[in-house]
Amino acid sequence: MSSPIPVHHPVLTDTDLCERWLEVLSWGGPGDLRARTLWVALFDAIGAQLPVLMPVDHTPREPDPDLLDGLLRGCAAILADHCGRSGSVALALERPGGASLTPADRAWAEQAQRAATASGVALRRTHVAGPGWVRPVLLGAGAAR
Repeated sequence: MSSPIPVHHPVLTDTDLCERWLEVLSWGGPGDLRARTLWVALFDAIGAQLPVLMPVDHTPREPDPDLLDGLLRGCAAILADHCGRSGSVALALERPGGASLTPADRAWAEQAQRAATASGVALRRTHVAGPGWVRPVLLGAGAAR
């Protein structure tokens, strides 16, 4: 799937990334979202998005370590080919429900960070999204519970 917005505008900050996810994830309207999808975007060293947006459909509620390990290893290989591994990966977990972060949302973000570290790829802040909203998942001591 190609991004419907100009991918040459750099995404430099967490706010930029949140706005990018709001722009590229489109829904048919409130309540339209029924399935869970993990979206993958790749960025070069200066924050320009590579012209591909990859959905992983029917994502399970709880994180799948094997899925994330394979996905992040694949992203590392793509970045190595296109950016010399100096790029980064961004993930957005699109799901039904409200904008409050769940323990499963945090578990996905934590497992994604572990997989990225093991793959040697830079992972930008993971986001969770639903119809009309996007939220960053803060990890570590500063995470809101």
